[in-house]
Amino acid sequence: MKPSLAILVGLLSLLQPVLGQEKKTVGAAAEAEYYSFGSADGLSMQEAVKAVSKQGVHWCALPMVGLNQQTGLTGRIAGTLYDFGGRPRYPNYDQMLYGEASYSTRRAGCFRLYYDTKRLVKGFKLDFDIAYRTDALWDFYGYNGYQAKYNPYLINPFFNDNFYLHDNPAYTNSAFYRMKRNLFRFAAEIRGKINDTVGIYWHAGAGARHYAAGRVDYGAYNRGKASFDQLADTVTLFDLYRQWGLIEEAEAAGGWHPYLRAGVSIDRRDREINPQRGFYGDLFFTGTLGCGPLSDYSNVKANFNWKHHVELWREVVNLAYMAGGQLLIAGDSPFYMNGAIDQLLAQRDMFDGTGNANLPRGMLRNRVLGKGFGYASVELHVNVFKFRVKRDLMVVSLNPFVDQLMILQPYDLEGADKAEASASHFCGDKSPYIPHVTAGLGARLSVGTDFAVSLDWAAPLNEQDNDRLTNFYLSVGYLF
Repeated sequence: MKPSLAILVGLLSLLQPVLGQEKKTVGAAAEAEYYSFGSADGLSMQEAVKAVSKQGVHWCALPMVGLNQQTGLTGRIAGTLYDFGGRPRYPNYDQMLYGEASYSTRRAGCFRLYYDTKRLVKGFKLDFDIAYRTDALWDFYGYNGYQAKYNPYLINPFFNDNFYLHDNPAYTNSAFYRMKRNLFRFAAEIRGKINDTVGIYWHAGAGARHYAAGRVDYGAYNRGKASFDQLADTVTLFDLYRQWGLIEEAEAAGGWHPYLRAGVSIDRRDREINPQRGFYGDLFFTGTLGCGPLSDYSNVKANFNWKHHVELWREVVNLAYMAGGQLLIAGDSPFYMNGAIDQLLAQRDMFDGTGNANLPRGMLRNRVLGKGFGYASVELHVNVFKFRVKRDLMVVSLNPFVDQLMILQPYDLEGADKAEASASHFCGDKSPYIPHVTAGLGARLSVGTDFAVSLDWAAPLNEQDNDRLTNFYLSVGYLF
């Protein structure tokens, strides 16, 4: 078992963020270099926000290197540019631009730009998002959660017996639960006021996604790799699902999916980024068109989300919880779209599917695949200490959490030609409606309320969701 590592190569660059044409007004109480939470001379987060009144442009950038069991060794740089305008309104901003670029040794990459502005059209908030994600070894574990049996012996060449490694006769290929998936997407969304005093808004948006799916391209993956690091071209679960008729030929290769979206939201949080108290909820509908051979896969989905932040002790201990769901209410959806959690545009997206660093953290990525699902998370934020670097407030917190995901609309597996492999790949006696639960602990470094990087460890309560305990995830932005 190879341990997962996360190394903050760019820690110094984070602790010394370069400030573009930034203007600050700093109160006398904010001159100290270090503050411990709860001390008589320390500032609370609210007092620190008042002490530092940012105007103009402020930006942070962070290069990182991490090792993840799903994506391999990954190099990544992410940065955020904020425009707080010409008047003191920090921590709320007028405009924000987020950029990210990453690539891994397992041919997985993400290149993304996200722009959020309240100045382009007066009285409205606009969001624009464009991203390209490529993954030569995208995870595919089958349908309906625990009804699809996960067998780690099929992908591990050795097994551990009292700390001795032995050859595994059941081993087939470490890519047995993998497939190829590339995603290009762009989106635009506008938010308008229904009742600004109460915090009720309407949303409308449009966009398109192009998926390129298929079996693992072993030739491309092995190119340039040493012989011991190459993968043998053998059958995968994706191949078997096509053979059994569970993946139709029309959806197997992907295609274009333009969509329209409309919804409403209520926002009573004290601030948009890293809130300490208040709640947020939304309900929206997304109509997606399947183009060309995917015409049978046009559909309408409904999403609902609820997030609540409760201050327990003097901005030192904060309880946050969320609950939400995604349901297919009309038409049909191709399998490669059913793992992503749709959102009204947010800096941290969920298009990499459930599990891994997304909800539920610590579960194998895409371990749970159904046509509709519900999810929930509870997280405790404990601010351990805070300090200043060049008058920027840094906060280090510990965050124990519990995540849960459950299928609400399973696939119909009746009639599929899977009798030959029922014992190896299916658990017919299992219900698809069993929750998948994980728990873990995170450590987060926040730069004011603008930017955050988190290192999370998590593990599932059931080994069918992940047989490893060394699950560390490095992520940028706030999940809540």
